Amino acid sequence: MGAASVVLHTARRALRPWRLGLFLVALTAYAQAAAPTQDALTHIEILASDHPDRALQQLRALEADARKAPLATRAAFLSVLGYSQALAGDADAAQRTSSELEALASGNREIAAEAMLVRANALFVRGTLDAAAASARNALESFDAHSPARLRYWARHVLGSILFEQARYDQALTHLQEAARIAEDNGWARRRGMVLNSLATLYLNLRQYDRALQAAAEACDIARRGNDTAALANYKLTEANIHSATDTRPAQHMALNESLRLARSVGARAAESAALINLSDYYLSSGDYAAAIGHAEQAMPITREFQDWSGEATIQTNIGLARILSGDTASGKPLIETALETYASHGARNDEVAVLREYGDALRKTGQSAAALETLLRERTLSEELLQSEKQRVVLELQARYEADKRDREITLLNRENALKDAQIENHRLARRVWWLLMVVCALAALVVGLLYRRVRSTNRQLEERNEELAIQSSRDPLTGLYNRRYFQQRMAQLDASPADLATNTVRATYLIDIDHFKRINDRRGHPAGDAVLIAVAERLREALREADMIVRWGGEEFLIFVPRIRADQMAELAQRIIHAISGQAVAYNGDLIPVTASIGYAPFPLPPGGIRLPWEREINLIDMALYLAKAHGRSRAYGVARLLTEGDGGIERIEHDLEQAWTNGLVELAITEGPPPVPVD
Repeated sequence: MGAASVVLHTARRALRPWRLGLFLVALTAYAQAAAPTQDALTHIEILASDHPDRALQQLRALEADARKAPLATRAAFLSVLGYSQALAGDADAAQRTSSELEALASGNREIAAEAMLVRANALFVRGTLDAAAASARNALESFDAHSPARLRYWARHVLGSILFEQARYDQALTHLQEAARIAEDNGWARRRGMVLNSLATLYLNLRQYDRALQAAAEACDIARRGNDTAALANYKLTEANIHSATDTRPAQHMALNESLRLARSVGARAAESAALINLSDYYLSSGDYAAAIGHAEQAMPITREFQDWSGEATIQTNIGLARILSGDTASGKPLIETALETYASHGARNDEVAVLREYGDALRKTGQSAAALETLLRERTLSEELLQSEKQRVVLELQARYEADKRDREITLLNRENALKDAQIENHRLARRVWWLLMVVCALAALVVGLLYRRVRSTNRQLEERNEELAIQSSRDPLTGLYNRRYFQQRMAQLDASPADLATNTVRATYLIDIDHFKRINDRRGHPAGDAVLIAVAERLREALREADMIVRWGGEEFLIFVPRIRADQMAELAQRIIHAISGQAVAYNGDLIPVTASIGYAPFPLPPGGIRLPWEREINLIDMALYLAKAHGRSRAYGVARLLTEGDGGIERIEHDLEQAWTNGLVELAITEGPPPVPVD
């Protein structure tokens, strides 16, 4: 199958299901098609998913006869042709084929929908995900419950896969599960195996490891029963990724080698490339940099053969990281920067963030602190942009839903008003004939109005209560009950708009806290244990701080504390109290004890001695750099910005650019508070 059709190239990026393999456009089994031609196309359909180059050769041999065949057979030929072209990496050719198929439809809804799916495939190869999703969604919306099951299946699978690529996991899960149900109802074993493999990768991203392993194992069983070696090679890649996420490295290595062996045994070049890239990543994380580079270089010609931009960017990243960690920074950096440009140009922002994070770690490990910090700031900036973009998308969706509900309510009220007017006309007619019924009608009307008034009052009360509940929910973290990041941002915007006057010798202070080795707790003890640690830390912070101090779940394992008033000489003492509150005793979970320590960065505002006031976003960046120093210098300690030793805007800008270098050069004084030694999680 094509290079972009296999599972994740490397464990560092968001795990993906099969890419182009999901876009298989099922053959249209029309009665008018000649039997030999239909049999040949069915064979090519199966062949193309694993060997698109061979499929294109066979299609060229059939092309002359297929183009002279009836309309339905020509449409089936073009569907398979566009599918094979996309798998071979020729997006332009697939786009031209989709246009030809669309022109051929001439009002035929099913052929037009197949043209949309081929176009979605071509757009996906180019990396234009929004346009690909729109084309697939239009195809799906053109079907109803009576449309052919094969078309409904592929439209669901295509759209679910693109939504997965866009990290819209909830919507992707709905479409992929529906595709699996359709495949099972119709006894389509091969297609069911494909969608199960996609679901396994999606469950892996959702950290539902048991469900991921179950789906992958079922997909492998289907491939074995059907003697589908190439598909089994791809499914073993998914299995390897699950083992990587659960840190079962021997099983991961075994699955990767099995995938490579299977792919080479049947000449499945794309699956071979994916296995090589994943093995490169495996050796990179194991510290065997020569093996990592060797496997990546073996995969490079195959990714270029299939024009797989994502696979090539992953190879460049692996080789670049391996060279940096081997001490050859000069040749490693350009490769990683090229990969980052590729991800940015294709809109793969999540991949860009992940590579920046690993790039910064590699620079830090090799002693390049300034470059590591600069990379960290790039990653933080991009992450914040993605967060804001996601917020905007959610707001627009909620706004559209609100407008639709509003229109429905207006239509309902208008119908009620019209009905009321008709009733009034009828009442007037009856009043002219039987005047004595007027009193009865008035009495009934008064009763109805009274009941409606009571109902409106009750509804308004319920609405007010619901609004209060929503306001609380929108400002609180559901796991710990602490304030969330959005509430803190709103509060800081209010403070910046109307800064409070502070008493003499008092400042406001912000502390950023990161639980040490939290990922190891999740990986080795499970996410429920990690949740228990987060809940315990939140409770300990409540007990250690005043009611006036704001405690925020900043994200993941990070907490933020905002102290509105404190004496500057008491800040280090508060940092010490926070460290001992968190690490004073281990967290009990399922009869086990989990040791917990934390690293802290903090600063007063305004900054002494000149009373420099910074916007809260710059405050957080400065504190984040202090936290970074605390983690880099051993963890379980607090680094605080005590006072500036330079004057003017130029001094504060140099400190913001590189806090550690500014400290070394005597531009800033840091207060250091050490806690108990961090205990690695077993």
